[in-house]
Amino acid sequence: MKEKLQLTVPDYMSIEEYAAMTSYKGQSKFGRLVHTVSILTKQSKEKVRMWDLDSLNKVSNLYAEIADHKELFHPLLEWDGVEYGYSNIKQFTLGEYIDLEEYCKDLENNMHKVAAILYRPIKSHRFDSIAYTIKQGIKVARNKVENPFSWYTLDKYDSVQREKVEEKFKTFPVHLFLGAVSFFLSTGSLYLNHIAYSKKTMSKDLMRRMEDLVLRRLSADIGDGSALFTNSLKPIYFQSLENPV
Repeated sequence: MKEKLQLTVPDYMSIEEYAAMTSYKGQSKFGRLVHTVSILTKQSKEKVRMWDLDSLNKVSNLYAEIADHKELFHPLLEWDGVEYGYSNIKQFTLGEYIDLEEYCKDLENNMHKVAAILYRPIKSHRFDSIAYTIKQGIKVARNKVENPFSWYTLDKYDSVQREKVEEKFKTFPVHLFLGAVSFFLSTGSLYLNHIAYSKKTMSKDLMRRMEDLVLRRLSADIGDGSALFTNSLKPIYFQSLENPV
C-alpha cells in the first residue's frame, strides 16, 4: 500500500527556496528533479527518491504552479504586515549604488540583500489610501497613477538597518524580486543613457534607439503572462520526464 503524502503548496516561492533550487550543479535531469522537489516539498532527497516516477511528476507539476507568475513588478506592496515601496534608481544614494554593485558580484548568494535595497518600508505617501489586491498571497497596490514613484517616500537607506532586516528577506517572494530586478535593469539603462547623452558621450539618435529597445523589452517583462521570468522559474526539471536517466 502506497504511503499517502500530505503536502502544502505555498502561494509563492521564496528567495531562499529559489536560491537553493538553482544551486544544483549536476547534469542528471532526474537528480535535478529530485533536488527541486526536495527543496519545494521540504522532504528529504532520500524520501523523494523512493517515490515512483508518476508521483514525482505529479508533485513537481503541482508545485510548478507557484512559478507561473502573471504580474511581476509592483512598486507598492504589503508583505508580512509592512508596507514596502520600490526604490527608484533616480533617487538612489551613493550608499545604495555601492552596496548594490558589491552584492551583485555574487547575486546567487546575495539576492535577499539586494531585495532589502530595492524594497524598503514606506515612510509616507500622497494617496488618500492605498488600495490593495491579493496576488499569490501578497497584497499589491492597485492605485492607478501616472508615476507611482512620486507618490511615496521610503525610509532613508541605511546599510546598518539593511543588515538587520536582510535575513528576513530570504522569505521574500522571488517573483517580485526578479520582477524588480528586471525593472531596475531596464529603467536603469534608460537613466544611464540620459546621463551619457547629457555628457555628450552618446548621440541623440543612439539614445532614442536604445530607449525604444529597452521600453519594448520592459513592456513585455512587466505585463500579464510575462514569459521572461516565468520561464526562468519553470526550468527543465519542472517538465515531465519520460526517461529519468
